[in-house]
Amino acid sequence: MNLQMAKLYMDAAAELKSALDVKGEMDLAALLRQKDIFTFERRGSVTDEDWEPLRTGLESALDQVEAWRAREGEALQTDLLSRADSLEGLLFTIEARIPRMLEAYRERLKAEMEKVLAERIEESRILLEAAIFAEKTDTAEEATRLKSHIEMFRKLAASDGPIGKKLDFLCQELGREINTIGSKANDVKITQTVIDMKSEVEKIREQVQNVE
Repeated sequence: MNLQMAKLYMDAAAELKSALDVKGEMDLAALLRQKDIFTFERRGSVTDEDWEPLRTGLESALDQVEAWRAREGEALQTDLLSRADSLEGLLFTIEARIPRMLEAYRERLKAEMEKVLAERIEESRILLEAAIFAEKTDTAEEATRLKSHIEMFRKLAASDGPIGKKLDFLCQELGREINTIGSKANDVKITQTVIDMKSEVEKIREQVQNVE
């Protein structure tokens, strides 16, 4: 930096101001724009020795990032597998509830028919109506597909490589089967369990967004 040249600029500016009777000041910004005040020395090429501290620092930083990503991946995998187990447990709850739902419907139907007809109804007729109801509310196929999707989800979640899109697709399939089960259910407890399953799938989808 040439301080003498900078002083000459300041003196010249002051002289011009006085001679021409103009307003204004020579400020720092104006000085910095004067290229002949500064000179830049070109250094030699960067050697391996110069790069070594930077290379070491970068490698250390990259190692830390990789370690952090590995820990995050393990935690995410554990969470996804845990939620898959939770989803399967809720499905088992529904399957265990279905026989009780059918029996409750049969008893309710029998009571209503006897009340309306004011006479004892043949058991065969009750069984026929109950069978029709059971067929309408049958969710065996949906449950089977749901179990298959959950098992596939587990395998993908435990595997390596880019699986984010596949897991997201499976979440859509899980949601579709759960919605069908919910639409067929004619039981308060099953409906509540379906709501819990939907909530679990939504949490899974949120986590899946963090998977590559």
